[in-house]
Amino acid sequence: MANDVELSLITEIYDRSRLSSVIDEYCSSLLVSVVKYGERETVVRFSDVSGGTLDDGAIRAFVNRLLDLSVQAAL
Repeated sequence: MANDVELSLITEIYDRSRLSSVIDEYCSSLLVSVVKYGERETVVRFSDVSGGTLDDGAIRAFVNRLLDLSVQAAL
């Protein structure tokens, strides 16, 4: 899809075990799929649920939520 966005999440920063719960939280506003699990990174693809234009704010909120949960897990 032309409107898809892919991001690499570095495993030293983002807790991979928290990813599925954040995907579940945002499933009504974003389609998120894991493209690649690597030793050092996880690549995720974001798409709009309606096939339209992606909301940058929703992607930022997703990444921030994942970061928040990752920090909590590290403490």
